[in-house]
Amino acid sequence: MLEFLSALACPVYDPLGDTLVKANSLGAASTRISGLLILLGIANFGCAQISDSFSSAPIAIKRATLKFKLFRGCLIITHGAIGNLENLNLLIDTGTDPSILDNRIAEKIHAKLEVVALDTIQAKVRAWQTHLLSLKVGPITSRDTRVLVEDLSFLERGIGVRVDALIGLDVLGKQNFIVDYGARSISFGVSNFSSSGLTFMQSPPLVGIAMRFDGYPVELMLDTGASSLMLFHSHWRMAPKVSHVQHSTNLAGDLVRRMVEFKTATIGTLDLGRQNAYFVEDGNNAQSEFDGLVNPALLGFRQISFDFAQNRFEWIR
Repeated sequence: MLEFLSALACPVYDPLGDTLVKANSLGAASTRISGLLILLGIANFGCAQISDSFSSAPIAIKRATLKFKLFRGCLIITHGAIGNLENLNLLIDTGTDPSILDNRIAEKIHAKLEVVALDTIQAKVRAWQTHLLSLKVGPITSRDTRVLVEDLSFLERGIGVRVDALIGLDVLGKQNFIVDYGARSISFGVSNFSSSGLTFMQSPPLVGIAMRFDGYPVELMLDTGASSLMLFHSHWRMAPKVSHVQHSTNLAGDLVRRMVEFKTATIGTLDLGRQNAYFVEDGNNAQSEFDGLVNPALLGFRQISFDFAQNRFEWIR
């Protein structure tokens, strides 16, 4: 179905796997997708590991709780339903807009497909979209939901579990929720659990936060599907010294990533210490609303909260 994807070969080594994408479909609203889908070398992809020994701090008033499994230390996979298909594997990816359906599931529900043009940071590629009558994740039921349709089988080869859909904030943003990495649970309908937090710099379905690297201010997309900290090169007047260069593949072809080390990184008043990041070329797209992507799990957060009523992101580290 998605011949442009299946025709691409996986790179030998790809620890990153993050590429911001924008799409336009027959006059439809702009679409932005994180790189969990775009980079095909997921078999060698790994996130910073989170210890299973983490204790779970108390969360007040649990209205609804959804359990999940954590893969590669930072990828959240839970169960949900699409139409009359239940117990599907859904990967929670807050950097995906709209959500993405695997083509096998699209075939099972006899989805009607429409052509979509995706603008990657390098080139435009072809994809498909459809509308789901019903999509259920925990207490959230989303109806007439627009999703992209892609071949997600490469994710199964990479992390060892079938992925039936990537679910973004276009679905999850209907309720506040807390992710507890230690307890492996998502609690819906609760928020304001920590005094440490920031106001969103962008509103859903994609949200951004302010950080500083060696004193340089950036706005990063909160992306639970990202495997590392990625920064767009055109947004930096003077980039730090590159330690080494890596190559990987996305839908548009070869992607060059340059690893750098920052002496200091801060989010709010929290000093995170030294941080490694990857710079990628983004075609001098300096007008992009985000300066890069970050998975909050990789910052060492044990729990995170998305409060859409207050436009606030909170954490416990």
